[in-house]
Amino acid sequence: MRLADPGRRDRTLAVAALAAVVGYHGALLFAQVRFPEPFLNDSVLHFGLIRALASAPARGQSLLDPWVPTWGMGFPVFHYYQNLPHLLVVAVWKAALGSLKLVEAFKLVEWLAVVTLPVPVYLAVRKLGFGRAGAVAAGTLSLWIKTDYLHGLDLESYTWQGLGQYTQAVGGWFLPLGIAWTYDAMKNGRGYGLATLFMTLTFLSHLALGYMGFMAAGLFALLSPREIPKRLLRLAVIAAVSVAASAYVVVPIFRDFAFYNVSALVPSWKYNSFGHEVVLGRLVRGELFDFERTPLLTALVGVGVVVAAIRARQEEAWRLLLVLFLFFLALYFGRPTWGKLLELLPLGRGFHYSRAIYLVHQIGVILAGVAAADLLGRLGRRHRIGVVAAVAVAGVIAAPLLSERTGYLRHNADLVQEAAQSYAAERDDLEAALALAREDRLGRAYAGQGAPGSGHHWGGAFMVGWTPVYAWFPIREMDALGYLHHMWSLNADMHGGFDERRRDQYRVFNVRRIVAPVGRPMPPFARELRSYGRFRVLEVEGPGFVELVDSPYQVDVPKKNVSRLHRKWLSGRQPAAGVHPRVTLLEERRPVDGAYLADGVDIRLPEASVPAGPRGEVLSVDRQGDDFLAEVRVDRPCWLILKMSFHPDWRARVDGVDVEPVQLMPSYVGVALEPGARRVELRYEPGPLKAWLASAGFLILAGLFVIERRKVRAARTSE
Repeated sequence: MRLADPGRRDRTLAVAALAAVVGYHGALLFAQVRFPEPFLNDSVLHFGLIRALASAPARGQSLLDPWVPTWGMGFPVFHYYQNLPHLLVVAVWKAALGSLKLVEAFKLVEWLAVVTLPVPVYLAVRKLGFGRAGAVAAGTLSLWIKTDYLHGLDLESYTWQGLGQYTQAVGGWFLPLGIAWTYDAMKNGRGYGLATLFMTLTFLSHLALGYMGFMAAGLFALLSPREIPKRLLRLAVIAAVSVAASAYVVVPIFRDFAFYNVSALVPSWKYNSFGHEVVLGRLVRGELFDFERTPLLTALVGVGVVVAAIRARQEEAWRLLLVLFLFFLALYFGRPTWGKLLELLPLGRGFHYSRAIYLVHQIGVILAGVAAADLLGRLGRRHRIGVVAAVAVAGVIAAPLLSERTGYLRHNADLVQEAAQSYAAERDDLEAALALAREDRLGRAYAGQGAPGSGHHWGGAFMVGWTPVYAWFPIREMDALGYLHHMWSLNADMHGGFDERRRDQYRVFNVRRIVAPVGRPMPPFARELRSYGRFRVLEVEGPGFVELVDSPYQVDVPKKNVSRLHRKWLSGRQPAAGVHPRVTLLEERRPVDGAYLADGVDIRLPEASVPAGPRGEVLSVDRQGDDFLAEVRVDRPCWLILKMSFHPDWRARVDGVDVEPVQLMPSYVGVALEPGARRVELRYEPGPLKAWLASAGFLILAGLFVIERRKVRAARTSE
């Protein structure tokens, strides 16, 4: 009688176990696919960005770097942000040939990225040399972490009721593969192509995870002192090709970082993290892995650390896990512990150290999984009773964790279905109100801000299916003033200064349509257009995106003071008078001849002196996508302002002649005009740099695969 191959049996059992884990959690989370709308949290941002990419060709925009007008007075988000997860959704949507709506493609890809996470974790653990049981356990535990919404590996980061961190879900899929394959390439000198591919995919999906992936790779060289030079050289090859392949994202960020807002509205803990006392306290109390439940997973991580410490001297794989866990735990302490020492790290000044919790989680569950499998395997190999005992112990540990996560996902599914039912009940009224507000292509929509402290946070309570109405604006690709799902525009921090009672501020922010609850008092200058159910649509007359203004002086301002300068100007009399000073951003405090320097504690703006008489008239404005064509009559020297955030990639033509746009207060696009009939064209045009860099990066990465394949063939031939 022929015995079954034990290796094949083990592989079959491992695949079956992974399939069961993925299938079970996938079924519980499938409500997010079945009911794709409504949604909230960062999912609003990511779907808004996906819509911007999907519509970019029709708007005449670059697929790699389109203008995104929806938030912050407009901003070229993908000039500074990873785009692979969003392009992936657009690709799936296109490949479906009309069988999927764009939002359905988004929720499908998001769901797959989350529920299949055990697969790359399993593959990575196997690549590191650990057994199948430990790999299955690590993959399973990656779905069982629970925190108080700390932006880690836990399901709270991805669910409907959680944070909606779609790009982290995609980047987190590639990260364990990148770490494992890079370690193998650095150790054994082979597999450079896949190592570089996985690291590049991680970086292009989530910049912070990719950055930490290369931090981890730097530590690999130190695991074997005798091989440090050799491993550093191998890392240099991987890093060089990965940087080249990612250059289309990286180069524009560094080139134009001056026009990226480092917002004062971002909570300081994201940059700084919490310090060692808080982090270690949470770890000991079980709050990093088991928030508000029995700390079983925390105990497993602790066991994993102990086992790794015991076996680290003899086995490099265990040493690797121990070093990575301790390093990223220490990095998670952040600035309160390490202070300026962190600035010694590459890009250390601007990194969000709170993100290090992701690697704490990722390495922690791998430690827990492989250690538990190792110890239970030893127990099971002793005698038959040991097998029973090992299974019983595994069940005692797993059952409470699975039960708690099952309850969480079921509650999430109930909320999703409840929200979908609420939306279905009011869909026609809401969509009609949004359509009427969207008809005005030359103004922005407003439905309150939902920002505590803004004075107008009624928007946060004006909801459909748990989703505030202002969140529907980006979902429907509408220009809007509302909640800041991103804060990267130089105008972002000014949003909270909008006073809906002041008519002049509607002109400054270009708000011309309001969607408000029926019965809510609105300013007398807002004229009601129509009501649909409980949704009331109002109109405020205003000049639109294009206007003639005066700019009698220039302000030179260090970038750190831009938001303070905006608020100072907004609170004064100059906005109502149509006075928009020219703005020059300074990297340091250096006055320019004839310019006012906005620096110091108390920013004061000079009195404005403008010429007498009318400026002229905007005769017509035509908007095609995000290109603007204005016909104007200019009666005296003045400026044309486009109420979109300034960026150096805006292009302007006056009467067919290229001119250089300037930054006008707050941070809008401005063009100087002389008297006469003028035809002004304005267009965001980033140029071919990104496309050239992306093409070159792809060729370099492909070349690495070709070179490596030839070397493998040559080695086989020589044998």
